[in-house]
Amino acid sequence: MLDSSRWTASFNYALTSSINLASAPLGAIGNATTKFNAVFDGAGYTLSNLNIPAHTSDHSNVGLFAYLGATGTVRNLNINTATVTGFAAVGTVAGYGDTGSRISNVVLTAVNVTGNDQNVGGVLGYTSGTVYRAAVRGSSTIQSTRNSVQANVGGIAGTAFGTCAACSVIELSTTASTVIVRDTQ
Repeated sequence: MLDSSRWTASFNYALTSSINLASAPLGAIGNATTKFNAVFDGAGYTLSNLNIPAHTSDHSNVGLFAYLGATGTVRNLNINTATVTGFAAVGTVAGYGDTGSRISNVVLTAVNVTGNDQNVGGVLGYTSGTVYRAAVRGSSTIQSTRNSVQANVGGIAGTAFGTCAACSVIELSTTASTVIVRDTQ
């Protein structure tokens, strides 16, 4: 599992190639105490076969980045085939995004995100930051087992008090607690 203490705001991080994570279940980067306040640039590369199980005792703030702080940025990243599970504030890229956090130019394909409560989204569970040019496509399911309108489930974000611009969810169908993205290829 990833060691969150190794990711500091003193550095910026960038992928230099695509990575298949099929044999490497990940723990999340950052938490409510040590928020990710740096830049992660995917440089247009792809993380594939991402598996992020619930990782905290209350299973909240679950995603590749559990908690993006006010200066946390994730950009230019593709994720192909991912499974993310948790309780609340669950998303593929981030569980929670502070005011000032930014996610941009992110494309998710074939993601399955499941929360047991509220704020479950394809890209992130909860944000008061900015999401720009994010897309969810290709046989994806985002759901809460809470099964009520208070579940706050969305293709991009479960709850967004910040800005979401130029975002898309392709071939969408919804119920009160599930978003299904159909494969359009």
